[in-house]
Amino acid sequence: DISITFLVFHVPNDKPTNVTSYIESQSRQLDPTRITFVTLPPLVNPCDTCSPYMADLHLPIVKKAIQGLNKKPAAIILDTMNSPLTDVAIELDIPSYIYFPSAVAILYLHLHVQALADEKGLDGLSALVADPENTQLDLPGFRNHLPVKVFPGVFLEKDNEFTSVYIHIGRKFRQSKGIIVHSVMEFESVT
Repeated sequence: DISITFLVFHVPNDKPTNVTSYIESQSRQLDPTRITFVTLPPLVNPCDTCSPYMADLHLPIVKKAIQGLNKKPAAIILDTMNSPLTDVAIELDIPSYIYFPSAVAILYLHLHVQALADEKGLDGLSALVADPENTQLDLPGFRNHLPVKVFPGVFLEKDNEFTSVYIHIGRKFRQSKGIIVHSVMEFESVT
């Protein structure tokens, strides 16, 4: 039998009553031995805005919640922005997998930028590009050279808080046991 436990975060500035009522409605319709929801307590000192490091702030809460389950999970599946919770999985000796909802080519780009940051000390792709309007790069996972001007800004901007977050997340991808990519081979055969 497969059972699934969803850990539900309280997001600052969110209306918990909407989330709570939705969870309760779903819980009534599901077999509680197969699918359960665990609502995590709110952060003691929540930030005023949604921090890009929000998952890191939840590390102790998530660890305590997992330790409090009746049975040790066989695996933990994390969405992309919660990949820093891989640290909890490693500490508890539970395999973690990252669900990546974008295309495989974007995953390649993500991991390439992270590798450049770690191996060459580059903060994004901006250091490789003198003229972003007219430069094209040959990147792993892409069939053709890509014009730099079409890249998401987070991969180009130097000293951008979100660039460092994506590099941090890329490191966590590599620490997980695998990445579940939302894609179809026929769409992305080159990757």
